[in-house]
Amino acid sequence: MQIFCAYRQGIVDPETVSTQPTTSSIMANSKVEPKGLSVASDTTSSAAVGVRIPPAWLRPRSALGRLAAGQSLCAKSTEAAPPSLPLKVAYEPQPTKPKPVYATDSKKLLVSPRQRGNVLLEMIRHVAWEYSDIEPDYIFGPCHCAFFLSLRYHNLNPEYIFERLHKLQSTFQLIVLIVLVDVDDAHHPLKELNKFGLTQNVTVMLAWSPLEAARYLECFKASINKPPEDLQPEAGEAGSAAKKDQLALATDFFTALRVVSRSDAAALLSKFGTVSEVIKADKKSLESCIGIGSVKAEKIYAALHSGFKRASID
Repeated sequence: MQIFCAYRQGIVDPETVSTQPTTSSIMANSKVEPKGLSVASDTTSSAAVGVRIPPAWLRPRSALGRLAAGQSLCAKSTEAAPPSLPLKVAYEPQPTKPKPVYATDSKKLLVSPRQRGNVLLEMIRHVAWEYSDIEPDYIFGPCHCAFFLSLRYHNLNPEYIFERLHKLQSTFQLIVLIVLVDVDDAHHPLKELNKFGLTQNVTVMLAWSPLEAARYLECFKASINKPPEDLQPEAGEAGSAAKKDQLALATDFFTALRVVSRSDAAALLSKFGTVSEVIKADKKSLESCIGIGSVKAEKIYAALHSGFKRASID
């Protein structure tokens, strides 16, 4: 009982002390060693007599002993250590990818090497341009770019232009997509491109020839540094045509002919009253007006009654 209490307190090592003395004394007088036995030496008596004790006999047979097996018990219980708290780390924002900065020259239109061989470049004559290592097809301002797309190429590679535009949406303030309509059935692809432009803030412009697309680029580059006031028509010029009376409009209509002066136009309107009556008049009626002779009347009549399409010259 004392050994068991000492064992529970952790004072006795179960590997060196046996709890079955009767068996130890019997095995002391035996000369034959049973199979599977190992030597358990004691500092006082077991080493002197050479007692052979099976290891299984020294193992604890109670539930408490099985729980304590393989652990070193301390005589005095120690207090549990306080739980460790995670260290506070200062928040460091993730570095954002810097936007590409292009050395845009205010006098030159930057062209991507991808556009090399495009017929459109041969038709850009009013602004200077040069090749540059850029992502868009064209850059005509610090944060303004343009892409060129042929519908014939778009039908073969429908995802090409969408992948390129998605990469540069946060880089430029204005993205213009110039679409060359070079196919007969353009309704479905134009519908997709227009929907993409409305949802992704991309300006879609249509061109029916490379020359028209080149004029768009020239206009963008020439107008990029101008203030908004210069792009708007003057109030006087915009409202002058609307404020003109019918007499002034009719006078401008007749004076478009070189042979008709403002006094001749006033004479025609004073005699016939309206422009339609002047057009219906014959040559003799026109000659009866003051200041209009036979030659002038014939030219006025020919200008008012000839067709807009020129006759073919044989």
